[in-house]
Amino acid sequence: MTFHRRDILKECASIVALATFPRSAQSQHFAPQPGSWRQFEIVTRLEIAWPEGKVQAWIPVPSVNEAD
Repeated sequence: MTFHRRDILKECASIVALATFPRSAQSQHFAPQPGSWRQFEIVTRLEIAWPEGKVQAWIPVPSVNEAD
């Protein structure tokens, strides 16, 4: 097995390029700014198949964190 200097330099250059890629991707900060508010109406209908005795239902509701 023979080593060629040119091949080793290509390998090293590709390793360095791949190693710096994640850092350049992390340097971009995601900072979304809220625009105008939109309104949505969410309707949840719950139908109990066999309504006998005690019934308990877990219904998901949206979570909103407003300053006001």
